Amino acid sequence: MNDSMPENLRSAISFASALDRCTFDEAGPYLADRCVYLMGAGRMVGRGPIIDSYRENAEWAERVLDEIHYESNVHLCADGRAEISFTDHIFHRGRRHTYRCRQVLSFDQDGLIVRIEHVEIAGQRDHLDAFLGQCGVDRPSPERDP
Repeated sequence: MNDSMPENLRSAISFASALDRCTFDEAGPYLADRCVYLMGAGRMVGRGPIIDSYRENAEWAERVLDEIHYESNVHLCADGRAEISFTDHIFHRGRRHTYRCRQVLSFDQDGLIVRIEHVEIAGQRDHLDAFLGQCGVDRPSPERDP
């Protein structure tokens, strides 16, 4: 990576790349110990639980779906946060679907991720749920801390 690249952007790109490759042990060190992950009405706290959540979702997809490919695009926001646009290419029972979402990352002074905010893109979750339903796949709800 470019040496003149801001540390936050470098961390976000490395984190997203590790998630795309499902190398969760590589993704973990980019999170602060008490990182907070906000999703919908729920939240999760701590590097371990957050990484485990990413891992469990990927393992579920690998176990249940015929095929899934992950890709991401990262950009630095003007306020120093980074935004990752995730795209999941899903193949199951002869059908294809593309699901997109975003995650906004906040960093501490050392470049560690201290907050992840999951942002659903309008209609994407509904289309994913409909696709899975058409394929006869029941997706369990993720556990969330209040």
